[in-house]
Amino acid sequence: MDRQPMVWWVRVLAGIVLAGLAAGAQAAGPSPEASGAELYKQHCARCHGAEGRGDGPAAPGLLYVPSDLTGLSRRAGGRFPSDLVARVIDGRASQKGHGGTEMPVWGDALKVPEQGYDEKKVRESIARLVRHLESIQEKARR
Repeated sequence: MDRQPMVWWVRVLAGIVLAGLAAGAQAAGPSPEASGAELYKQHCARCHGAEGRGDGPAAPGLLYVPSDLTGLSRRAGGRFPSDLVARVIDGRASQKGHGGTEMPVWGDALKVPEQGYDEKKVRESIARLVRHLESIQEKARR
């Protein structure tokens, strides 16, 4: 039997299981005033890693290698693309591996009962997360 298709299916199944675990872990939702760092740790670090370098514990089982989030500014010509980052997080912008079967769209996941599932509160949570991602950008090399 050819091992390539089997390896592919194992990776697909691992991604599905990890997405389910991530959904279960965030089922309670973030605290109403969770910081961007707390939101990142709860929702992103499993795949993108504690420091945002794409090396989280779930990364090896995913179909797509998670992005190194510390290089977003560098890849955008030196300016942090905050609007694009917010749109990827909430699902309005598609990104390879984002919003499909690999990365959950966090706009709905950030809705919490304690906040009445308030869209404004979701946008505020996403803004805090975006500011955190901006704060972890690698410094320009001279």
